[in-house]
Amino acid sequence: MPKQISHPLPWAILLFVMICFAIGLLFHTTLGKIVGRSLEKGLLEKIPGYPPLRSIARQLSDSSSCANFQPVLAEVEDGCLTPALLVESHQGGLSTIFIPSAPTPLAGAIFIMPSHRVHPAEVPITEIFKCVSKWGAGSGAILASSPHSTAASDQRFMQSP
Repeated sequence: MPKQISHPLPWAILLFVMICFAIGLLFHTTLGKIVGRSLEKGLLEKIPGYPPLRSIARQLSDSSSCANFQPVLAEVEDGCLTPALLVESHQGGLSTIFIPSAPTPLAGAIFIMPSHRVHPAEVPITEIFKCVSKWGAGSGAILASSPHSTAASDQRFMQSP
């Protein structure tokens, strides 16, 4: 900012916000979308980890695709529970789930398992990601949201020697 401008910091912030707003408007035009796609393909997709982050961000921002990935608690290994996402349910009593790995929820494993071992959790997807990225801290909220799975696990743990 020129020296003769009094209070340069507020003016700089205002100028920055106006530039960001103008760029946002530009990227909503047809020409801007073309430039944005070419910039993404030419530069951003070469950055490691960008495509999965973009995919997750799109799923989280699009409520219709979020319906396809429902937070669940999956029973693995003798009644142990793990936070997961239900990808789809199949005929014949099977479900496909994605179990994110700690501390990076963008990576994980895909399981096809019996549907009776997959219990809905009434929490947002972001709660599952937050729990996994914090090495399981905050899992109590997920457990509390799925009374069926916790009751089933409590019975099994009380019966074991």
